[in-house]
Amino acid sequence: MKHKYVPGIITPDASSQYVYDQWCLLTEPLMAGDRVALARLLHDWETTNIIGMKLEPYWLSTPFPLEHTL
Repeated sequence: MKHKYVPGIITPDASSQYVYDQWCLLTEPLMAGDRVALARLLHDWETTNIIGMKLEPYWLSTPFPLEHTL
């Protein structure tokens, strides 16, 4: 099976490289069924995206649905 998101690939559009690299981080844990690693990545992304937002003071991290089956 060929994976679409392969680390080390340079995207034709430089402005999308960061997003592509972030998606690449999902490939290994997703293919391995590593829910703990997936949840860790999602929580990191969630935290990174809320910092500096107006909602940050009110935000509480909660488990993702995939964590309920761990």
